[in-house]
Amino acid sequence: MVQAPSATAQATPTSVLATAASLLTALADPDAVRMLGWMLEREPGERGAVSRCGQALGLDPRNTARLYGRLTAVGLIAADGPRIEVRVDQLREAAHELDGINPVVRRLEGFPHLRQLFSHGRLTSFPVEDAHLDDLAYFLGSFFDPGVSYTEAEVNEIVREVDEDVATLRRLMVDVGVMTRDRNSVYALTD
Repeated sequence: MVQAPSATAQATPTSVLATAASLLTALADPDAVRMLGWMLEREPGERGAVSRCGQALGLDPRNTARLYGRLTAVGLIAADGPRIEVRVDQLREAAHELDGINPVVRRLEGFPHLRQLFSHGRLTSFPVEDAHLDDLAYFLGSFFDPGVSYTEAEVNEIVREVDEDVATLRRLMVDVGVMTRDRNSVYALTD
């Protein structure tokens, strides 16, 4: 049985990834999603009729039991006697745990005013204010080491962690003066 780490235990990156993968694997089965949906639409006391859920969804008893077991194993369903609780908060918690090990999200801690531009470590909106553009350029520059030269391909690989529009992000860092670019397309942080 896969369980989310307890609040008191320190989750390792591997356990966080394993928990998220287990949740996603369970939800990759459309019948499992249908079962959760059916249970969410019912009052807590009515959810206990797992066999009625299976019948309502047109599932045979064996498949119903398998799905119920899988959803229980990953913590999306918790049973307390005849009462069944649907724990969609496990999905939110898994996303939060993934953010906790995401290097982009962690680096954003030093740039809290930029957080509104990101979702789960990905740039979702480009700043319109010049000050925020400068801050974004410095944030991107924080992914590079001083005194190291980078090829354009290496810069692309690093900034792609933030957004797919690597040309715009490279140009932003050069325009703001965070990085230099020579005529051989070699980049380096400015002093």
